[in-house]
Amino acid sequence: MSKFWTVRTGRSGERTEWSIANGVVGGGWDQIPDLTNVKEKEQLREIVTEHRAGSKAQVANATGQLWTMRTQIKDGDYIALPIRATSQVAFGRVVGGYKYLASEPDPTRRHVLGVEWVATDVPKSMIKQDLLYQLGSALTIFRVGNNDADFRPEQIMKGRPDPGARTALNSSAKTATQSTESEDLIEEDGINVEEVAQDEIARLLQEDFKGHELSELIAALLTADGFKCRNSPPGADGGVDILAGMGALGMDSPKLVVQVKSQTSAVSDIVHQQLNGAIHRYQADQALLVTFGGVTGPAKAYLESQYFNIRVWTMGDILNQIYQHYEQLDGEMKAQLPLKQIWVPISEN
Repeated sequence: MSKFWTVRTGRSGERTEWSIANGVVGGGWDQIPDLTNVKEKEQLREIVTEHRAGSKAQVANATGQLWTMRTQIKDGDYIALPIRATSQVAFGRVVGGYKYLASEPDPTRRHVLGVEWVATDVPKSMIKQDLLYQLGSALTIFRVGNNDADFRPEQIMKGRPDPGARTALNSSAKTATQSTESEDLIEEDGINVEEVAQDEIARLLQEDFKGHELSELIAALLTADGFKCRNSPPGADGGVDILAGMGALGMDSPKLVVQVKSQTSAVSDIVHQQLNGAIHRYQADQALLVTFGGVTGPAKAYLESQYFNIRVWTMGDILNQIYQHYEQLDGEMKAQLPLKQIWVPISEN
């Protein structure tokens, strides 16, 4: 059976769109030269020691992860890539294995694996919590291997909800131990608390804020940002859910038309074209599309030509707005979206 792996695309997922568009995954390790001809782990360790500053533990950790990327992830294995911006997961099949893109001008985009992407917009709401915890590992490169995880993502890739583990497996087994199959992995193999918390909040939004409820939340966030908002009543809205403007009466610029989509699937370019028409119909300055599921490829292409007319908030943007303005929300909204801020220590590599 093929194995499932995650190879992250940057600390905040900054290489995700580039990776999906170019049929690769990975990047980073910009201090490290081409590893194509590296055949022995000790040879790799020497390269890492020479080119990457850090403690003995950090060198060992980098060696273990790069060795996994270079030799352990095979053609026919699968990649499960969490996308923080949209609270979705992309799935793809490894093709061609490790590659060093020497001609790539950005040195953070050279160490990659070739990937044939199968599905790039699977909502995390289709995935059970135990599997999401695995995907939330703090590691950069790891195998998703616990709780029947070689079987379950394959079902999700086919458009089916996560069926859960078929048999009771040892949940105490460390994902990180399986992840690199290497004694070198020393990096703390715990959970990325921030990512797991974000997934939990995203799940709450997707379950409890549908349709008009999400419009009310977005209006509250825009109000906290200084806008005066008028919400359309529940039901048919003619393509506009919120009218927002500055000033005492909400009639000053910037004047926005806002369309809110609570679906978890990507929004097509037709919606953007409708929004562009709504700008003129309501004599607005700009338009905002709010969507849990992101936008399709043609929609992204259309947005390139509408840079000064339309903006899109996906799940990551919605969450950032919530973090920024939560204390300004009224009690009823806070009761519907109960959150608590906590402080946790972080380790810097």
